Amino acid sequence: MSKFTLRGALLFVLFAAVFIVSSAGAASAAVYSPDISRMIQESPYFTEHEGANGVIWLKESDYSLRADGAMVRRMNLVILARRGIDEKWTRWSFPVPDGGSVKVLSASLYDPGSGRILSPVLPRTAEQNGAAFTEAMFPDLQEEFIIVLSVEEILPRVYAAEDFLWVSEELPLWEQRVTVNVPAGMELYVESRGAGEPRRIRGEGGERYEWQIVNNPAWSGRTLKADDRGFISFSTRKGTEALARKLASLEGVLTPPAPAAVQKTASQGTPLKTGQSVIDWVNRAPGFPAPFPSNYVRSEIPQEGPWTEWEKTLLLYRWIRRAGWESKLHWLG
Repeated sequence: MSKFTLRGALLFVLFAAVFIVSSAGAASAAVYSPDISRMIQESPYFTEHEGANGVIWLKESDYSLRADGAMVRRMNLVILARRGIDEKWTRWSFPVPDGGSVKVLSASLYDPGSGRILSPVLPRTAEQNGAAFTEAMFPDLQEEFIIVLSVEEILPRVYAAEDFLWVSEELPLWEQRVTVNVPAGMELYVESRGAGEPRRIRGEGGERYEWQIVNNPAWSGRTLKADDRGFISFSTRKGTEALARKLASLEGVLTPPAPAAVQKTASQGTPLKTGQSVIDWVNRAPGFPAPFPSNYVRSEIPQEGPWTEWEKTLLLYRWIRRAGWESKLHWLG
């Protein structure tokens, strides 16, 4: 019997989707309206970042935990961009969690010369193979433009606050603010690199943690050290056990039986050959468009693709056993 250790999907994202602050019954979130004219005057331009197709002027992340256990995450983003910028910055896709919601509070394009709005961007909510998502796409209406995006996500029944954020992005980042509101009676555990110490503000309802990072250069990944990228990781659950349990629970996700093509492939030839054929089949299977989060996993993976990268990992973990392989799932950080 061949032995195969299946390495789970990229965990630098540390299971994306977490949030923290406020109490239930809060009023609807206000529309985001940044002071674009002021930012044009105060923020760096392309002349200060030669070769860059974009500069993140502002990235704000705000986290809340409601009284009903739902976690709320809000992101505000302002990017100076020009034609040629990677699609990941102009096409945004947010999965809608079961029982939760995703709301685009603001999405617009601005002219960096005048500061005037060029066009609002209308988000759309759609469903593809059982996966509901909200998408916002920013067209390059002119050579240079400013992207403004504000999104609020609500994840039900999470009962904890935890997330992983890069503070070094693939674009130069002028200002980043991270705010985590921790309810009274809970404690926040933090690991970080390159983010400095948070400012802690105590109040009657709990404690607020605030980070502010200014003028971070673009991170290319082309360095001698693979672990030099700045990050903030936080959780109201101590240690790694809670995260390990959450990841391990993915092994219990309902997966469909192997399709006829995989069953046929797995039954022909030697275990080494058939196992590789199953891997190739899953790799060739249709996936979601690039903006869709690779770590999204549906509670019941559908019979037919497209599948996310993590869903493909779980399917391969199950299906490759038909080729006589032993499979184990390891989540790598």
